[in-house]
Amino acid sequence: MNSARTLRVSELAICLSLFEVGSTTLFLIGGEAKQDAWLAMLAGAFAGLLLLLLHLAIHHQEPELDLFLLFRRYMGKILGTIINLLFIGYFAYEASRNLRDLSEVTELTLLNKTPMWIVSVITILVVSNTVRYGYRVLFLMCMILFPIMVLGYTLISILIPSTDLFHTDLSMPVMENGWGPIFQAAFPEIISFPFGQVVLFLVFYPYARKGKNLNKVVITAYIITAIALTFINQLIIFVMGPRIAMFSTLPLLQTVQLIDMVEVFERMDVLFTLLLF
Repeated sequence: MNSARTLRVSELAICLSLFEVGSTTLFLIGGEAKQDAWLAMLAGAFAGLLLLLLHLAIHHQEPELDLFLLFRRYMGKILGTIINLLFIGYFAYEASRNLRDLSEVTELTLLNKTPMWIVSVITILVVSNTVRYGYRVLFLMCMILFPIMVLGYTLISILIPSTDLFHTDLSMPVMENGWGPIFQAAFPEIISFPFGQVVLFLVFYPYARKGKNLNKVVITAYIITAIALTFINQLIIFVMGPRIAMFSTLPLLQTVQLIDMVEVFERMDVLFTLLLF
């Protein structure tokens, strides 16, 4: 493989982190577990980690084959092609949902007089323009966007506890109803979204530079991202409480809109929308 077209392991790990965050923060994950949503998130993240280890093991067995070639080799040409088409259909559906969510939030917070279809078309054009240059440019764009994402979510995570919105007692009592609701919330919903979706990176592992410590870097990125997502998800519980948060359409957006620090940070919902984009 041409070394100029290979990916640095750090690029792969950062893109995986961005992919994991994605639109996950729009929703309350594991709301069925109420105040124990953080335990459901951690349980789902641990199961997702086992799947990630399985994906990496598969990659090391067949380092030159991506996800689609793996199915064609081990499932046969016909069945493998059918499974590949199902994967494509699934991720196309997920992408369409992300597009819809982004367009709705943008219309609500930034461009409330702009038709939603215009926002959607602009988004499609931006994404298409990046994708048409190939995976290399896509991963370089992730490198540029990653510090913005980290800074933005760090700012949100600092400002919410800095206000009077933060109430840790709303996450008590822990395990009020035992492990049952936690496991019901975690399996299979949280595994499938967001943690299990890292199966997509079997497409990109063959492009990673050989001789690098791929496993260590990717697993570290996954664990840090999972912990960060768990914390941000629990922020919603700390502010809104489990009952209100569970029935909120866009709970973190509503939480961020409550931040008002002496006319300095009055429109944090705008920052949140830009982070999503």
